[in-house]
Amino acid sequence: MKTVKQIKTEIETILKHKKRLEEVTDKAHEAGAWDHDGPLDDSVWRAFNALVDLVDPSGWFSWYLYDNDCGESRKLVKYHDLVGKLRKMNIGNTSQLAKLVFNESIVGGTLKAHQP
Repeated sequence: MKTVKQIKTEIETILKHKKRLEEVTDKAHEAGAWDHDGPLDDSVWRAFNALVDLVDPSGWFSWYLYDNDCGESRKLVKYHDLVGKLRKMNIGNTSQLAKLVFNESIVGGTLKAHQP
C-alpha cells in the first residue's frame, strides 16, 4: 500500500509532466508546428491520460487535473473517514488529494465529488 507521501509525489510528478507537455505543445503551436486540434495532439494527450489512469485507476488524479483544474476550483468532495463518518473537504492542493486517495485505499468504496 502506498503512503500519503508516495501518492503526493506521484500526483506532483504527473502535474509537472502535464505542465511541461502544455508548455512544449504551446510553443510548437506558436511556431506553427503544432495543431492543438490535430491527430498528433490527440495522440499525445490520449497517451498521457492513459498513463495517469494506470498510476491511479480510481480516477481521482484525472478528476483533479481536469474537473478540479489542478486544485484551482477547490471542489468539494464527500467521503467516509477511517472510522466511517461522512466528511466533506474542498480539494485545493496535492496534499489534500493524496490524503483523500490514501483514505479511499484503506476504507474502500467510491468517493464522490459534490455537485452543487
